[in-house]
Formats: sequence, C-alpha cells, structure tokens
Amino acid sequence: MSERWTRSGRGLLTALAVLVLAGCAGFPVAGPVGAGAGAVDEPGTVFPLASSPASGADPRAIVQGFLAAGAAGPGDNFALARQYLAGAARSSWQPTAGVLVYSTAGTLNFTQVTATRVSVALPVVATLDADGRYTEAPPGARQDAVFDLLRNPPGSGASRGWTTACCSRRRSSPPCTGRPRCTS
Repeated sequence: MSERWTRSGRGLLTALAVLVLAGCAGFPVAGPVGAGAGAVDEPGTVFPLASSPASGADPRAIVQGFLAAGAAGPGDNFALARQYLAGAARSSWQPTAGVLVYSTAGTLNFTQVTATRVSVALPVVATLDADGRYTEAPPGARQDAVFDLLRNPPGSGASRGWTTACCSRRRSSPPCTGRPRCTS
C-alpha cells in the first residue's frame, strides 16, 4: 500500500508543480507597456502561392490555376504561369505589357461556355500599363475574360489535360491586358 501511495503522491506533486509553473509563465495583464529590445525587419515582398497545372485538371481548374500563377508571376518571372500556356503563347506572352488588377475579396464567377472555352467575370480594381502607370477603375467595373483551351496531345511533354491557348475579351473595358491573346 505504501508503494502505491508513494507513486500516487509523486504523481500528484508533479501535477501540482506543473500547474504552479504554468501559472508563472502567463502573459502580464497589468503594468506599463515597455519597448522591445530587438529590431524588426522590414517585410519583404509577398507573392500568392500557385502551382503547376495538375494532370487531368478540367478547363475551369486550368483557368483558375493560370490566374493564380499569373498573380504569383513576378516571383519567378512568370515561369509558372507560362506552364499553363499552349504553343507559341508560352514564348510570345508579355505579361507586363499591361496588368489588370482585380479583386479576389469575393468569389470569381467562372462559366464553362463550351467544352474548350471558359469565361470569368473579374471585378476590376485598376490597370497598370507597360510604362507602370496605375489607373484606378470606376466603382463596380467588371471585365469578362474569355479563355480558349486546347487539349495537350499525348507524349507532348506537357502535363496531361488542358492548357490555356489564349485570352480574349467580351463586353469589357479595359481590354484583357497582359494575357495571351487569340489570333483570329
């Protein structure tokens, strides 16, 4: 019995010691606010996270991925976004020729127009031209960006599934800037 009591007593003392020490490690709730001793580094550039096209992704997912990769583009000189492009658009696309700044505060509305075409309604905040001029959009401005997609041929070296061929615009202002354009 005494051995059992000794183990129980040690366990109780250990638990009590943990509780007492935990009470000493709390945040102060009274007293003056003091200055910290360490220096704070300036924040660096923040880029959204994006990933390569997923094998077997549907057209809507390809367009969503392309938009995310485009937003993250300055971090890798748009190399990730180019993985979403088909053929000549990979090398001819000039993403900084014009930038459409749109809000992602709400949900973007994607519409599968046809089996190979996806439209997305973008709530426009501003545009940035090739010379770096920022122009704020009027409140409520929207642009429909239309993406035509191609299916990658087997053995092409590209990810299986769809790639973005080009972007055009409909019922929108400003134009679908900085996006690969369709040549008709």
